[in-house]
Amino acid sequence: MSIFHYPVLLFVAAFSFSLWQLIARTFSLTQDVKFFAGGFVLAVAYNIIRKRGKMWNLFWHELTHAVWGKFFLKRTVKLHIEDTKDKRGGVIGFNNLGKFVDLFISLAPYFFPLFPLILLIMKKFFAIPYISLMSGFIGYSLTIFYFDQWHSLKIEQPDFDVTNKFMCYTTILIMHSFFLAIIAISLLDQHAFTEYFTVAALNLIEKINPPLGGLEGIIYGQ
Repeated sequence: MSIFHYPVLLFVAAFSFSLWQLIARTFSLTQDVKFFAGGFVLAVAYNIIRKRGKMWNLFWHELTHAVWGKFFLKRTVKLHIEDTKDKRGGVIGFNNLGKFVDLFISLAPYFFPLFPLILLIMKKFFAIPYISLMSGFIGYSLTIFYFDQWHSLKIEQPDFDVTNKFMCYTTILIMHSFFLAIIAISLLDQHAFTEYFTVAALNLIEKINPPLGGLEGIIYGQ
């Protein structure tokens, strides 16, 4: 684990906290929130009867590794997925991994809800009548994602060899809070990401350096 992880995680944690404070102040029971809750309920019901251990889960797990590898401009040199009676798991390899990127790429499948975020992006391209329905699918897929992570974390994971377990779980929780905040903002107002991020950043600056916090009022004419 690199020394640079600590300031990065500290910043993400502080910024996520600022985002959640803003979300709490602006929360309302929108149509999207209702559909999201409906998707959550359906996922909980389905989770009771569904079977796990399918190739589909392995595919999304390894794909998430690959997406974060591309994010850090790394080339995939090996990918193998196996789901048999004798062996179940996947292996993915990248070129020239350093300590800093290795932590995030290794733990990405445990904190990055790839499929729900894909749906969130698609949501912007749907006609208005379907936007709330997409929120239902997001709620459903996100809940399934959490159930899968809960069960996968009960098993010894080679991905956690990247550092000690305390830092692994700390990283997962901090990154979770950030991506959950993004989804929460989309449920309140999918066109207000810039405003939420700007105000959250200014609120964070105000806590660090109170004289600069007045910039929020200047920007928004308050």
